[in-house]
Amino acid sequence: MTTHEPLTYYCDAARHLVCVPYATRNLHRMALALGIGRWWFHGDGTYAHYDIPLSRVADVSAKCVVVRQRDILAIAKGTYRAAPAPPEAT
Repeated sequence: MTTHEPLTYYCDAARHLVCVPYATRNLHRMALALGIGRWWFHGDGTYAHYDIPLSRVADVSAKCVVVRQRDILAIAKGTYRAAPAPPEAT
């Protein structure tokens, strides 16, 4: 039995979709879990990602952490650092 590490999904307003841990095999796992076909994969450039189909933006985005487009690139580069959570109200 193979165990997989949990993935966190990230998307932006330009419909780019990646995950952390960032790796091509994890991108494909993410797409399979979200029901997104491989034809939405862009892996021929330096920074692989999926595009979210227009008809699926709302439901896929609801399962993601929505970030800026530059954060998607930082995730792909391995330099992304999530903003700290705001302090809880007391």
